[in-house]
Amino acid sequence: MKTQVYFVPLVDVSWLNLGPLNPRKNFRADPPPLDLCLQEAEGIIDLMGELFGGKFVFAVYTGTYCRDKFNEEPFLTTWRRAVTQGGEIVLHTHEEIAAVGTRNGEKEHMTEVIRRQFANLKTGGINPIGFRGGLYGYANFLTPLLEELGLNIDFSAAPGINKKDREAVWTGIPCSAFYLCPIDKTHSNCQHSLSNILEIPIGTDGKGTENENYHYIDYDLSTLETATGTWDIVRQRAFDTGEPQFIHTLFHTFSMSNPVMIERYQRFADYILVNGGQPVKGTEAKKIYDQLYIK
Repeated sequence: MKTQVYFVPLVDVSWLNLGPLNPRKNFRADPPPLDLCLQEAEGIIDLMGELFGGKFVFAVYTGTYCRDKFNEEPFLTTWRRAVTQGGEIVLHTHEEIAAVGTRNGEKEHMTEVIRRQFANLKTGGINPIGFRGGLYGYANFLTPLLEELGLNIDFSAAPGINKKDREAVWTGIPCSAFYLCPIDKTHSNCQHSLSNILEIPIGTDGKGTENENYHYIDYDLSTLETATGTWDIVRQRAFDTGEPQFIHTLFHTFSMSNPVMIERYQRFADYILVNGGQPVKGTEAKKIYDQLYIK
């Protein structure tokens, strides 16, 4: 079967009782249960090996409520194991203040945080390949910083979302991968020269308006039916345009402690693999995209 959708299985490192801006979690910001988080991360590597031959991306957390622990041992050994078995690592910032807001728009702060995590991972033998902003946050000042660090793939975009207070504004962007404009991340096909940053957005049905009624392939927030239904729309988009789609799908490490969630995710993986999907890690997606579109 011809590939219609190249998808990056992306996994956020997180823990269940974290939701500083989430009213469903009562704005909780408990410290991470590190032993459990490590166990869950190790389980993710095994699961991704079973489902996708090890091709996935770990988005490694650094944030207000756990700045460095995930960038130190014993987690560094786990991230190296993920890479050895076919995966990749990206930086993942969560700069929230519980029940208040984010610091995503503070250039000096974000620059320090990203440089710090990048240095810690590099010192630990990890070569991160990209970035993912927490809560889909991405300020335009990040683009030259990521270019400088060689983090040439971004996974922050959720097409259609418009939350200015979080720097999570992705209105009007394509639903498949595109190179970021160095001036404005929401530009596409503009007159500016392209940056080096390939944006690979989360898979979406693209049918919502202003934060309402969008479906994303964020599996922890989806039913099996909404996830497969969104996949069908992404695949249909490939048929309609005559071009393969490049997206990421989202899972979280804390779901490894929920057998029902694991079983549902396995069923979702089975579905997309027989319905036009090809799992790729981030650098593979970029290489294929460049071969198709960058002359």
